[in-house]
Amino acid sequence: PGYVALAPGAGNKAVGKHWPFERFMAVARRQAERGRVPVVLLGPAERQWEAAVRGAVPGALLPDLGDDVPEGGPTLTVALGGRVAAAVANCSGAGHLLAAGGAPMVSLFGPPRPEKYAPFSRALGVVAAQDHGSTAMEAIPVEAVLDALERQVAIGPASGV
Repeated sequence: PGYVALAPGAGNKAVGKHWPFERFMAVARRQAERGRVPVVLLGPAERQWEAAVRGAVPGALLPDLGDDVPEGGPTLTVALGGRVAAAVANCSGAGHLLAAGGAPMVSLFGPPRPEKYAPFSRALGVVAAQDHGSTAMEAIPVEAVLDALERQVAIGPASGV
């Protein structure tokens, strides 16, 4: 199956870099409906979302990214970046790691400027709140992310699998 990575975290929640979690789940459900497998990456600050992910998208994969797992953490995130058809992430470390692994990226931006903070990616699509009349992440509609994701899925995984 095609795997699509979703990284709903973004470190410090007070700076407004989080696209609403429920919208990430809407994207995950749409991927599952298309026969793709959502791979939801939750860092230590998002562990409380695990049950909500499993309830919203039962077929989603949740890799263990724990720091106490030798094969986990940043190394696993980079490795997954080379295997997924595409990825969606907030302006975050996970987005940069997935891009470093080769994932065609959809990067979501609110207050930060994409021209300064976008990840280096072999294929990058940016969806910015400013393009939807605001700097608030909530301004980004699900359909805009889905459209950008479809363009990135057409590019495909770096590994060619």
